[in-house]
Amino acid sequence: MMERPDLESEDSDPYRDAACRAEALWKIDPGCGLEVVRVLSKKGSVTAMIYLALAYRLGRGVPVDRQQAVAWYRKAEDKGSLDALYYLGGFYWEQGDRSQARNVLKRGQEQGGRKCAGLLRQLEAQENEEKGGPLVRAALATRKMEASRGFGELQALAKGGLTSAMLYLAEAYHLGKGTHPDRALAEHWYEQAYREGSRATKMQAARQLGWFHKQAGDYRKAYDAFVCGADLGDVLCFRALAAMSRDGLGCKKDPGQARLFLEQAAESGNVFIDRDLAYLMMSGRWGWRARARGLFLLLRTAARAGCLGCRNPRDVRLTR
Repeated sequence: MMERPDLESEDSDPYRDAACRAEALWKIDPGCGLEVVRVLSKKGSVTAMIYLALAYRLGRGVPVDRQQAVAWYRKAEDKGSLDALYYLGGFYWEQGDRSQARNVLKRGQEQGGRKCAGLLRQLEAQENEEKGGPLVRAALATRKMEASRGFGELQALAKGGLTSAMLYLAEAYHLGKGTHPDRALAEHWYEQAYREGSRATKMQAARQLGWFHKQAGDYRKAYDAFVCGADLGDVLCFRALAAMSRDGLGCKKDPGQARLFLEQAAESGNVFIDRDLAYLMMSGRWGWRARARGLFLLLRTAARAGCLGCRNPRDVRLTR
């Protein structure tokens, strides 16, 4: 499903309503909807330009094309769109190019973009948090040789407020690395990392806490933790929620809700989410049309996974 941008600066776009209707049409007929978006983009609609950039970014209705996505975001920026800067900054961050992301978001902030300023704060918070990364890695390396000493270093870093260390400390208590296993303290440090961390740390903490509870058979708590991660946009939490809804773990068994969770996360381009969605649609619960669409999605996903694996085996879209 194509996400409708949270538009901040496009009220003056004379084609805004038409572009939003074209986005709705895209859900029914991708080719037709995108053609309308293209026409409106050529007329100068910044709203349509952002939708078109998103289509190229996610490969929805057109092949994934990073250069085209950036080009359309920049065309919208040239028209004065603050939203284009927000989405372009997020795109660069997603691709791991933090320098470009910071520059784009600063331009938006300087022009009064509230969302750009907020995303820039998140980026800077994550970078500040990662400054302690070498210390955490040193503690982890020490743990392999002198477990108790490494655990002590992690404990000091976590108590000093380094949220990435809190995650490692929670894992140490969970698995008994350098200390005796302690489920209560493991849960405490996962929750502490969630409360105090950056957005990225919160997502990781919620995801790990969800698996922590699920492995222990506490499915209700696991479901609630995954919901917290999904609320922040963590696609792996959406995938976990889909599996739990499908199987009735921690919630009512509901294949329809499972499908909804997967469709919400499908925009990430994660191949395992697309694969799960394909298998669910092929189950026969929604008739032969859905089964045929599922088969097509499965074949397309397999081909895309192969291409991504050849280009970059570490691509975030190959994350389980």
